[in-house]
Amino acid sequence: MNSEKVSVIIPAFNAAETLAEAVASAVNGSYQHLEILIVDDGSTDDTSKVAAKIAESDPRIQFFRNPQNYGVSKSRNLMIDRATGEYVAFLDSDDTWEPNKLEFCLQMLAENPEVKAVAHALRYLDKHGKKLSYIATYPTTKAQMQAIKVTGESPWVFPSSVVVDRTILVKEGGFAEDWLVGEDTELFTKIAQKYGLLAATDPLGNYRIRANSLTDKYWLKKRIASDCVKENQL
Repeated sequence: MNSEKVSVIIPAFNAAETLAEAVASAVNGSYQHLEILIVDDGSTDDTSKVAAKIAESDPRIQFFRNPQNYGVSKSRNLMIDRATGEYVAFLDSDDTWEPNKLEFCLQMLAENPEVKAVAHALRYLDKHGKKLSYIATYPTTKAQMQAIKVTGESPWVFPSSVVVDRTILVKEGGFAEDWLVGEDTELFTKIAQKYGLLAATDPLGNYRIRANSLTDKYWLKKRIASDCVKENQL
């Protein structure tokens, strides 16, 4: 069993209905050497009350509250600065993990020491929590990983699937706080090309379908952002 500590970063905005389920999926997993950093980004619902109650239940859970809405990138970056684990895992407040997610990802990192980040496939969750179709991921082979470095393509990963060496996040400055959307693509593309990112085909997490998400609302800007990332890397 790996002994590295994992810092699980959970930014939350108006997530009172889903936060407890997200946290429970991490706390109840097979890998227990972790800390969980929840940050409420200026919610207007009962997110802070829910988060405070969760934090009281386990000494590994810490709760922070931004004085105003900073956005998901700055919220994640603030928690990266506070993290004390060798690795950082991101979990959105409405997503969940499978019980073996962290154990599986740390084993991947141990077996591929030249890789500094790993990810995995997901499944969709509907509003009732039912698992739906499969969300593929990329790159899943070392040949594909090498191709990314040559072509400038971006990996296909969601934040809730990524586990990365914390020193790399600090070195790269975390997420771009001036990007409205696409900041995750920008960061994970840099990591994939500079340090290596490999993804498992196993669906080790679940992505909740949300109405009015930033990606849906700003789909054109998301597409432009992805094109900018590729151009920058080339």
